[in-house]
Amino acid sequence: MDYIDFHCHILYDMDFDGPRKVEVSRKIHEMQKEQGVFAVCATPHYYPWNEDIDSFLARRSAALEKLQSAIPDAVIYPGAEVQVFADLPMQPADRMCIGQSNAILLELPFTPFKPWIISAIENTVFKYSLVPIIAHVERYGLSVKDLHKLASIPHVIFQVNVESFRSFTAASALRAIYSLGIPVILGSDAHNVTKRPPRFSIASSLLAKKHGFADFGRAEMLESSLRAQNDVAKRLKIKV
Repeated sequence: MDYIDFHCHILYDMDFDGPRKVEVSRKIHEMQKEQGVFAVCATPHYYPWNEDIDSFLARRSAALEKLQSAIPDAVIYPGAEVQVFADLPMQPADRMCIGQSNAILLELPFTPFKPWIISAIENTVFKYSLVPIIAHVERYGLSVKDLHKLASIPHVIFQVNVESFRSFTAASALRAIYSLGIPVILGSDAHNVTKRPPRFSIASSLLAKKHGFADFGRAEMLESSLRAQNDVAKRLKIKV
């Protein structure tokens, strides 16, 4: 099975909880290849209150260049996991898109869902004509009502972490997310090779064994994400 990792902290020395050395980044990539991942969206955290965008992009460029030198055959698209905050529309968000696309990965605040979150996202994507991808949408503890509000954002895409498919506690959230009928794509959200490694092998194992799906339809949801993967890849100009 061929996968695209749409959310990964593979770049070294970018995140406080990410790889500190290029060797660890290379090991993450080796694990991804072994699990069937052929393209990676490198999405380090961007917090505008910690760093200006020029500094962030310069660090990202240097980390990506060094990693590509270490792994010449790696297919890596630079991006960012951009924190949503009230003044996001005032940021040059179009500079944070994945590769040469107009798609941006957005992380919601881990606080009670508020109306300003929708306004901040909509105003940002309208201003720059962006396609918003909501990072690990199953992790925020959102109600069905709030999920519908997010799903109403034009051209929105949801990203879920592949590891959630082995969690029965995430079952109801996954069912609600996939029932909305919008594209849902997969990411590892990998930060290292120990506590938070890439785990696309979970998806391959579930699809290969074809058992235990009656509980919450994991096979159908995974297959839906793989179909969405190819459509979204075209938007991101990723060759599939």
